[in-house]
Amino acid sequence: MILPGMSYRQWSWIPINLDSCGRAAMTRLGARNKVGAGIWGTMMRIFVQIIALFIGVMAADSVEAADKMLDLSSPKTFAAALNDAGYKAVLKQNKRGEPYILSSTSGNDFTVEFYGCKEQSACTSYQLTSWYKPDPIFSIALANEWNDTKRFLKVSIDKDGNLYEYMDFSAIGLVSQAHFADIVDWYKVMDAELAKFIDSKRPAK
Repeated sequence: MILPGMSYRQWSWIPINLDSCGRAAMTRLGARNKVGAGIWGTMMRIFVQIIALFIGVMAADSVEAADKMLDLSSPKTFAAALNDAGYKAVLKQNKRGEPYILSSTSGNDFTVEFYGCKEQSACTSYQLTSWYKPDPIFSIALANEWNDTKRFLKVSIDKDGNLYEYMDFSAIGLVSQAHFADIVDWYKVMDAELAKFIDSKRPAK
């Protein structure tokens, strides 16, 4: 600053101690920056903790859903489990009043038949099944060839020439949702394998 009555040259020789003023200013500025950085750091830590908590809750819900125990002796529970596994499930009754479920996998319909039921529940076993209309290639030899090499999905041919595929399971006790989803997925895989097997037996065009 140029004081009144002083020339520029005189002013230039006046010693000014910038160190104390500058240091004080820088100290105040640094303090404000530290306070801002501290607040920002605290907010970031809180944000990260919230995200981690959200991910943990979602993972826990996923594990809980996969580990949910099911009583498949109840057709209603079975239908709900099919829905949870990503399949359609329409619960119906046959002419004898017995429950069954209509569903589908990869565009192919299949049925869940229940056995040993008491008043539409407390069933002792169930069967995933589907069928093919009569075809000239269907024979006992074809059925035996499949059954001799496949452990779970079996086939049979009725008196009218229809080919039935089926997998049987016990409904006694509880199973997890993950185990149930694996059962239905295994049926889906074997159903596709059977379709390939049947196609391989057709005469070449």
